Amino acid sequence: MDKFPAATAKKSVTALFGAAVVAFVILIILFPSRAFQASLYGLQIWWEILFPSLLPVFVLTEMLFAFGIVRALGVLADPFMRFAFRLPGECGLAFAAGLIAGYPAGADVAGRLFRRKLLTPGETERVVAMSHIAGPMWVFTAISVGFLHRAELGAVLFLAQAASAIAIGLFGRFAANMSGEKHLRPADRPPLLKSCLTAIREVRNEDGRAFGKILGDAVLTAAQNLFVIGGTMMIAAVFLEMLRMAGLFSAIAGYMAYAFRFAGLPGRWAGPILTGAVEANLGVFAIGQDISSTQLAQTAIAAGILAWSGFAVHAQVKSIVGANAFHYGRFLLARLVHAALAFLFTLLLYRPITHWLYGSPGALQAFRAVVASPNLSAAASPLFAQGAIWLLGLSAAVSWLVFLLASAGFIRMCQPRPK
Repeated sequence: MDKFPAATAKKSVTALFGAAVVAFVILIILFPSRAFQASLYGLQIWWEILFPSLLPVFVLTEMLFAFGIVRALGVLADPFMRFAFRLPGECGLAFAAGLIAGYPAGADVAGRLFRRKLLTPGETERVVAMSHIAGPMWVFTAISVGFLHRAELGAVLFLAQAASAIAIGLFGRFAANMSGEKHLRPADRPPLLKSCLTAIREVRNEDGRAFGKILGDAVLTAAQNLFVIGGTMMIAAVFLEMLRMAGLFSAIAGYMAYAFRFAGLPGRWAGPILTGAVEANLGVFAIGQDISSTQLAQTAIAAGILAWSGFAVHAQVKSIVGANAFHYGRFLLARLVHAALAFLFTLLLYRPITHWLYGSPGALQAFRAVVASPNLSAAASPLFAQGAIWLLGLSAAVSWLVFLLASAGFIRMCQPRPK
């Protein structure tokens, strides 16, 4: 009896999606020029901003995986994952992948761990929820510089993403304890540095490719991923434009604007947030073009959109992890909570971080003055600006590594060794 309603609901959802696709095709046929302009709009944003900023990022990320650095970070995060989140140590690899490569890399690793029977479905959902983070190099380049036009906002956005992801992981731990999930067995604790080096050596032995082959494959994989992102953006842009032509976008945005005004918020935020609900890049770009909003408001909304990540990325995550290890309703709830927490953390972190980076007379303030100096040539100034971006990204990575080392050492000292 239980299977019949579930099968009926599945058929209903399939029929609904089929009807939506047919309606989408009909709208494109009725408004071909608007569909073309919308597709060109998505292509322009992807080609002019995302492609040049993300190609080196994706290449370097693939090389980090190939050389075993990500697995070593996963080993390093093992004590922290067990102590803080009550998750198997292997989940540290998924969390590290999410922190370095961004979504959906964490979901990809979690899906692999589930298929190898190293995680239960509940643990897989928790890992996917907390490792679903916008990648730092993407945030420090495309988002902060390309869309919001201020490099220092990358630190605010990434720290808000990481802090809210850790909060999601803690919520998941308490929920698992309340549901009666069994505690983990104690893990063997070999020396931490030896474990990291062993992980790197294992990855290199499994891989076996030369540096030139790794570089070529990394460029190919990065280009494929970027084409997937570009195609998703173009489809999302056309979909949103067809919603506008059908009057649905204005109707939904109107109701959202009314709710925002009722809550004391500007109604003009409804359009960018609705756009970001479908595709994150388009939503952040739209809020970056809203010159009426303050920089703080733009950054907080961008953080919420990045944490939500858009239905396009949700579909990628669901296909990567698999239906057996993934309940979309709980993932959707986690995304809503993550977006709200990222918004709040951005409001808390914006003033201290921007003041620390650029508000006080320090090294970075002097660096910014040098970049803006009229004595610098027009060709050299962007190079200095790009250097500042990578300096901030490197500082964030080193800070996270130091935190993992300190927490792992503290946890190992506090826990008694098994007899």
